[in-house]
Amino acid sequence: MLAALAACQATAPITPVEKTREEPSEVAGSTLAAAQPDIAGLLVSELCERQHDHLCAVQALARLLERLPGAQPPAGRIAGAPGAGHAPAGHPNRQVLHDRLWRLTAAVSPAQAIVLAEGQSLTPLWQLRRDMSASESRHDQALRLSAWMARWPDHPFAEVPPSGLARLLQPGREPARVGLFLPLSGPLAAAGRAVRDGFIAAYFHDSAPPKPNLRIYDTTSGPIAALYKQCLTDGVDFIVGPLSKSRLEALHRLDAEIPVLGLNYLDGGYGAELSNRTLVVPDAAPSTLAPQQLVLAPQQLVQAPQRFMQLGLAIEDEAATIIDRLLAEDLQRLVAIHGTEDWAIRGIRALTESWPFSIDTQAFADVKTITESVGESMQVAASLERREALERLLRTKLEFLPRARSDLDGVVAFVNDIEAAALAPALKFHYADHLPVYASSQSVRNPSSLDDLSGFQVTEMPFNLQSEPLWNTVKQAFGGGSVAALHALGIDAYRIVDLRDWVAAGEPVYGATGKLQLAGSGRIHRRLAWGTVARGAIHPVAQDSLP
Repeated sequence: MLAALAACQATAPITPVEKTREEPSEVAGSTLAAAQPDIAGLLVSELCERQHDHLCAVQALARLLERLPGAQPPAGRIAGAPGAGHAPAGHPNRQVLHDRLWRLTAAVSPAQAIVLAEGQSLTPLWQLRRDMSASESRHDQALRLSAWMARWPDHPFAEVPPSGLARLLQPGREPARVGLFLPLSGPLAAAGRAVRDGFIAAYFHDSAPPKPNLRIYDTTSGPIAALYKQCLTDGVDFIVGPLSKSRLEALHRLDAEIPVLGLNYLDGGYGAELSNRTLVVPDAAPSTLAPQQLVLAPQQLVQAPQRFMQLGLAIEDEAATIIDRLLAEDLQRLVAIHGTEDWAIRGIRALTESWPFSIDTQAFADVKTITESVGESMQVAASLERREALERLLRTKLEFLPRARSDLDGVVAFVNDIEAAALAPALKFHYADHLPVYASSQSVRNPSSLDDLSGFQVTEMPFNLQSEPLWNTVKQAFGGGSVAALHALGIDAYRIVDLRDWVAAGEPVYGATGKLQLAGSGRIHRRLAWGTVARGAIHPVAQDSLP
């Protein structure tokens, strides 16, 4: 347990849920112990968050809030009323603290929130996060929040709701008409129809009133400028699409006056993640700081409302999902193997640019050269050369078994299904089949080759791994295959339209294509689910079993 946490929490016992990490190296525990309680609690929460121990961060900040004056709402105070959140002199702003605490809970998966909501520590808080994660519409969120506040009227959030939740208590302005900008003819017609079908399926699945009117525009029927002018005439006040990057760029250049959810990404880099630091500490020792000098900066990355958001099926999201998993499992020494297709090159670039440790990359020209490329990356040839050198020195034949390098923790693969079928035996041939393999979803697109990929850990859309009523209906109606991802994209597009204020506040949405969260660039980043290949099938990895 953190030495700093022990100093901060000296007045309360540590519950089992807090015992999630070992004590880190060199922390200024003695300095924190001498600090004022407000500062110590904030710094401990910050330290825990830096070490990706979000439960610890939540516990430290929640206990600080319990000790602050005004934690219980005064009689007659209405949630969100003017003046709510103003801290007494000498204490950090309560609204900012609540916003930070709520943001920290978003790092916990829905499966973990369900478990925590049944525990004995911070039960109301985790029940609220569980309920919000399970909600499929803004209307349902508002109902769940009102029910929670009625059940827990003395909780600090009932007096000063976090900013993202406070919006749910206000009447929302629903778009009267949504325009779908999709290709319904030409070479992208099948993709456009798949997105349309997913969007409309989600539309009819949503039983919460009111729902917008829909108008569909074929983006191959004319210039984007002309279609945009027509949608203004038609009274459209929210655009979903276009699907192609070139047409999305054309719409972006028009500087649309109405909100847009593009279904691709503009060029300009992958963008920053939402988990940037929000705690700003003046350049002084904690023991010399008064509580009012500690400034918590509100989340600055996300501007609400975002007028031009972008959601797509980028390989960079899979690379980020792989990075998160590897870091959580404390794997550092990697070899990354990839083909020459554009998506594979972009995936490996995203991996290497964000990976904080050294990484060896090995490309192969085609499937016929995979075995040779794996041998080079595993340095088996060097092992053979050492054998030959010893034989020359000793002038005798040696009994010898070549071996792969021993300085690797795992293999990352950006390969398609044909290449994956060749990669698995190549790793075995070069004595590297003991290494865990983390691969992108393209490696498992051929069900007939899964027998050869036993043990592979793969990123995958929840739509393909999990069972939900809407998803099951769409799969039964339209089947799977190559357009399944586009059906899932259409489903998520509808949810973002409905939950746009929630998304704009930086809150996560657990969708068909992954965990969706808005970055400051307007890009909605995805974190995919995980599956493991065994017995010729992909089996979902439970969220609460991941690091």
